Amino acid sequence: MKVVRIMIIKLELKNHLKSLLIWIFVLSILIIGIASFLPSMETESMQSLVNMKIEGIPESVLAAFGISNMPNFGKPSVMYGYIYQYINLAIGIYMVLLGGNILVGEESDGTIEYLYAQPISRKKIYIEKLLAGIIIAFLLLLSINIVGIVSLNVFKSDVYTLNGIIADVIKIFAGSIFTSLVFLSFGFFTSACLKTTKSVSGIAMGLIFGSFILGVIGEIVEKYSFLGNLSPLGIMSPMDIIEKAPDAALVGFWSIGGVVLITIGYIIYNRKDFNI
Repeated sequence: MKVVRIMIIKLELKNHLKSLLIWIFVLSILIIGIASFLPSMETESMQSLVNMKIEGIPESVLAAFGISNMPNFGKPSVMYGYIYQYINLAIGIYMVLLGGNILVGEESDGTIEYLYAQPISRKKIYIEKLLAGIIIAFLLLLSINIVGIVSLNVFKSDVYTLNGIIADVIKIFAGSIFTSLVFLSFGFFTSACLKTTKSVSGIAMGLIFGSFILGVIGEIVEKYSFLGNLSPLGIMSPMDIIEKAPDAALVGFWSIGGVVLITIGYIIYNRKDFNI
């Protein structure tokens, strides 16, 4: 029994290794490319130009792009936090796709019959696949944030310290772990409900961009500010968590929500009829 459980985790890690490496590579190149602009952003002339351009943009538009006050893009952690809010969108899509494919993929590929014939319960299949998804999420986030620390340290000026960069990146990393696991739970719930992987991509795009739009509306329209609480991306904005801790109540709400989704997903998965 123990051997079979370990094989499931290893199999999932092997199956998703190629896509994981591609996502790490693409996001790392993006991070390094943006970080390379730090030296030019630190000059007074460039900072004055950026501030002048930003001052001419309406506050509502700035809020839509995650800028609530005049940012100092010459500061490594501010630059990183700003670009990371868009990286979070890509990570969220990957997490929903991962969770959405990791269960129902067996049915679509026709391998569920072999797996189900093994001496292992559906509960353990579900748990082991969930653990594999969490490991993949952690490896992705750890890798790109290490790249972030290294690249920011390479391109920063002597005014900023490596310890300061690490401290801020750790905050962003922690927030990204939270949002990733929430979206992974959405993916698992979706995967338990579906029969094929055909609609997973559409669900992932709709869910992530829907969450992003809710956060934007919550920032722009004051009377609809509560909508920002309905977005995991909104409550864990990288630009915000560098400066202050996120709302504990909202973190607790979404944490419980993720657990509920995973639990309901398990109940559905345990009762569903497989396409064998």
